[in-house]
Amino acid sequence: MNIYVSTTGSDTSGDGSQSNPYRHIQKALDESSDGDVILIMPGTYETEDSISFPSYNNLIIKPSTNKLGDVVITISDSNNLSSGGGGYYLIHGGISNPNPDRKIFKIVFKVLNSSRKVWIYFAGTYSQEFFTECVFIKGNNVTAECAGMKHDGYNGGNHTFRAYKCSFIDLDYGIVHGAYHYSTYDIQDCIFKGCTYGVSIRDGDSWTAENNNCFYDNIHNLYNYDTSTDIDIDSSDITSNPRLYNDYKIMASSPCVDQGITISGYVESYKGNAPDIGAWEADLATISGQVTLNGSPVQGAIIRVFDQTLEEYIAKTTSNASGNYSITVIPNHKYHVFVEYTDSSTGEKFNALSKWNIDPIAL
Repeated sequence: MNIYVSTTGSDTSGDGSQSNPYRHIQKALDESSDGDVILIMPGTYETEDSISFPSYNNLIIKPSTNKLGDVVITISDSNNLSSGGGGYYLIHGGISNPNPDRKIFKIVFKVLNSSRKVWIYFAGTYSQEFFTECVFIKGNNVTAECAGMKHDGYNGGNHTFRAYKCSFIDLDYGIVHGAYHYSTYDIQDCIFKGCTYGVSIRDGDSWTAENNNCFYDNIHNLYNYDTSTDIDIDSSDITSNPRLYNDYKIMASSPCVDQGITISGYVESYKGNAPDIGAWEADLATISGQVTLNGSPVQGAIIRVFDQTLEEYIAKTTSNASGNYSITVIPNHKYHVFVEYTDSSTGEKFNALSKWNIDPIAL
């Protein structure tokens, strides 16, 4: 069954239908049954109270629009949050058996103000967490530790964290172990940027997968708490600047574009040739044209593109046998294209300057 939540809904007169939604996510969870889907209508949901999953439920939580950015959950005051794992949590996954699946899609979580330790998501033993295309952000007015995901699994608890195509930004911990051991991690297509610890684990923990992630500007990317040592990241991971806008979307020139992998049932739709790393898919556009000399197409001409908005060169390519070229760029920016060609038979060099203020065509 689908259960709806809206910023204009009501927990007293609402019934959870699309036309009469509940006001709070907790109310929808309280009224849910095994296998239900919580659909959150667009808006910013400011909360000062913790949200707790009911035991045993296999649940899905996602925007009603299925669009990242439409639903933002914020903490503006941590004083009323419940405690757990040595801190205070926004969402508690519960201690449940047997192994429920909790799937959360396309939600932005922001901790805006807090002087106490905050875990955006805190889970207990046995639960299986699937986060896909979510964003976890620590704001400037948070003066205590803040983690995107924290767990307290123990031997035999069979607790798994799965983070697929998520972004962890400016956190003390992107994903962090708890007091106990023996959790399993499955982390793919994620960005960890500006964190003290991207992922911190313990000796008894294990990996299902760690690949096609981007680690940048973290003090520690992968870290073993028990041995106080850094762990080597996978050869498929990226360590260069992911190039994010202020709203944490990636630029078309990001090294994360097309560098992710598909994950059946989770990461299946994308722009370009493959998923981008990080929660957002880059907004893409193209600049294309043909290079000719004396009316004939020129192969091998060098085309450089200058982004007038960013004030930097962002791309370079060469023309094909038909003289054509196409370059992926950022929509809504203006561009300057330089063309250079050297005649291999004469050694004569030709330079052409295209028009300024070129508008790309959106893909």
